[in-house]
Amino acid sequence: ESAWGGMGAVAEAFGVACAAARDLHNAVRWYRRAVAANDGSASVKSSEQLANLQARLAWESVDPSREGGGSNKGRASRIAQARADIQAAIRTLQALVTVSPTLERESLLGSAYKRLHRLEQVAGQASAAAQAALQMALHYRQAEALARAAGSPDWFYPALNRLAAELLAHSNQAGWRGLDATEVAGIRQALETRRRDAPDFWSVVGLPELAMLEALATGQLAPQLPAILAVYEDLHQRAGTAWMWASVADQAGFVLQPWLGGQGAQAQACRQLRARLDAWAAGRTG
Repeated sequence: ESAWGGMGAVAEAFGVACAAARDLHNAVRWYRRAVAANDGSASVKSSEQLANLQARLAWESVDPSREGGGSNKGRASRIAQARADIQAAIRTLQALVTVSPTLERESLLGSAYKRLHRLEQVAGQASAAAQAALQMALHYRQAEALARAAGSPDWFYPALNRLAAELLAHSNQAGWRGLDATEVAGIRQALETRRRDAPDFWSVVGLPELAMLEALATGQLAPQLPAILAVYEDLHQRAGTAWMWASVADQAGFVLQPWLGGQGAQAQACRQLRARLDAWAAGRTG
């Protein structure tokens, strides 16, 4: 292992393999060796993915839904360490973007700020969480612009994340006018086109996700929930593995979080939607 670790390109390949197997701790270990290798043969992607995985593991270390994440013992120190790790990942990605902005780097920055937003929510820092959501929106908007400029038909991926960030940053602001209707219509059209011409799981699941974002922004999730659940249910019967649905459930949980503990019809609808997606993520049909 020592010999292989000294070869940047080989260490990077091991990092890629570990990440594909969802062995994230070993992936980080190999990516670190790739970046540090003296032969300089690792690609810049090693630095990108190292930062991405460090931010991901930092959030997971304080995620209340994960084992140990909700324990109060050492909670403040875990949050402080996780915040520092995510901020370090953001600095790395920002340096790479400064050198050369790419769709991947802007998307990874958006993702890192997304995790910082979630951490600040757990920490009870509402202002910091809102600021992180604004930065998430900024970087996903820049990723969206790069994807559009390149003619990518998948520009709706960063666009959906950008809408989610805008919703979370502004939903409690007095006078917020909601999501831009023209932008929402454009994203829906792109999703419909992709579903017609080259459908895959992620583009099809984007349609009920977009409907959820719209309904949350207008306070209409409760009356629209049956229609949204029907689309999810149809897709669940036809496609997707448990890990795919786990990704869907995680994204929905991120968006729904501010409403889950509330009262009233909207909060109840949020809990119902979250429970259904969590069941599918766990491989249950209920």
